[in-house]
Parts: sequence; structure tokens; C-alpha cells
Amino acid sequence: MSADVYEASGSLNAYEVDSDGIPKITDRLESSDLPGDPTYVPIEEVDDQLLRGLLESAAVNRVEADSVDDSKIEQYSELIAALSPDASTIESSSGGPEYAYFDVEGTPVLLEFRIATSDGGLWEEEILYYVTEYAVRRTESTDSAPENGKLIECRSPE
Repeated sequence: MSADVYEASGSLNAYEVDSDGIPKITDRLESSDLPGDPTYVPIEEVDDQLLRGLLESAAVNRVEADSVDDSKIEQYSELIAALSPDASTIESSSGGPEYAYFDVEGTPVLLEFRIATSDGGLWEEEILYYVTEYAVRRTESTDSAPENGKLIECRSPE
């Protein structure tokens, strides 16, 4: 049985978009990847202060970015997943970034939540994942081995 150790880091990027939902600054997204008529989440529905500040700043400055504390990666992923079912979100089928549209007091903004993982050496205060064919374990401390971390997924042999 083989196992790998993965580290995760997160970033939030927000872009002002035009009336078609296409970012004005970045070319990371093709217009064919975007919904035809996006539905925007009102900024009033955002309780998280970091996210709210980022979206408000992007509405003024056209683009804004911030890193996500490693202990909050799961929280932001769940936050995006828990948006209104009517909200236009874009999820990459290859495990890439997640996107969601927001209305910031009349200015449309697209949020990009990107999680980067890499294997190799330990980074200070990073989330470490231990992945085998049967289990995924996670630790938020470089003081403990990832293989002894919290069990977050169990996979049955096929």
C-alpha cells in the first residue's frame, strides 16, 4: 500500500465583471465556461467579514485577492457550497477553482476560490493530507504526522 502527504493552501480572488458575467481583468475563464445569465448572491447574505471585505474592495478596485488561512479552507469551500441554490456557481470537474457571482450594491463581482495542493516538504502552519487508496487523513499541525491525523474520508475496496 502506498501513501502520499499533501499540503493545501487557499486563495480568494474577486473580479468585477461586465453585464454578461465576464471578468474585466482576468482571462482565466473562457466565456464558454460561464453561465449565460448569471444569478448573483446579494452582498447582504455574506456574513464572513474577510469575504465581504474582499468582495467590496473588488467592486471598487476591479480586482482583489487574499490568502485563506489553512485552517479555514474547508470553511470557505462549505460556504460556497451552501450558497442559495439559485446562485450561479461554477465548479471545475477537475478539482480546480470554484466560482460564485455576487452583487455588491449594484456592482457584479465574480469570486474565485482556489485550493492549491502539493506534495513534498512540510510548510509551517499548513494543512497536511495523508492519502491512501482506502483513507484520507488530515492534520493542521506540523508537529504531528499526517498519517495520525483526523480521518476525513474512508474508501471501500472495490
